[in-house]
Amino acid sequence: MKNNPDVLYTTDEGVKQLPGYILVNSPDTSKGTDRSIELSVYFETEIKVVAVDLETKNESSTYIDFLSHN
Repeated sequence: MKNNPDVLYTTDEGVKQLPGYILVNSPDTSKGTDRSIELSVYFETEIKVVAVDLETKNESSTYIDFLSHN
């Protein structure tokens, strides 16, 4: 597979989905399950993603590794 510099959408030819997900634990649902989640993405030598439940302040984070998925 060759790199395509003209990719615009995730559905374009040659685009691959990387495995991964992020889960924010929010066990206290006394105020309901419709919550606001703040998502921050940090672009450095690797990509870090942080999700925070704004009601409970529970936080989860993950790193996206593009180098090990060929």
